[in-house]
Amino acid sequence: MWKQNRSELGQRAAFVSAMMTFAASAAAADEIATASRDGEVAIVIDLSVRPGAEGEFEQAFQSTAHCAKMEQGNVDFKIYKVLGQAQQYLFYEVWRSPQALAAHLQQPYAKSLKLVLDRTLQRPAQEGLHYISDLSPYPQRHIDNAVTEILPECR
Repeated sequence: MWKQNRSELGQRAAFVSAMMTFAASAAAADEIATASRDGEVAIVIDLSVRPGAEGEFEQAFQSTAHCAKMEQGNVDFKIYKVLGQAQQYLFYEVWRSPQALAAHLQQPYAKSLKLVLDRTLQRPAQEGLHYISDLSPYPQRHIDNAVTEILPECR
């Protein structure tokens, strides 16, 4: 019984640690956004997936992308497979503001994706995380995203 409780405690501690890392990333995004010309937060993450976990990883990203792209503060949300490198992916996302990114990270589908990443990645996502700045941004335009709460898969 103690072993099971220790295991559960370890899993909970790992989850809390991961969420704190994402929260720290959101705080860093706030600093970075103030330096960007338009206040947007743009992120690229180089991801290495464990051999055999590609299917679960890709499915989780496809489901999350469907919902994330409908969020009010989302500008772009894409996952790319690196050609010629079986387990390598590049993730690219842009949010209108640090607040939009923080709101996204609280969505159930974003939290579910984080759990899948913990299972499927060879190294933590934070190791491949880069905040980037658009050197020639277009003027922001209004994007009328749908409300994600109406779709069952986004809850």
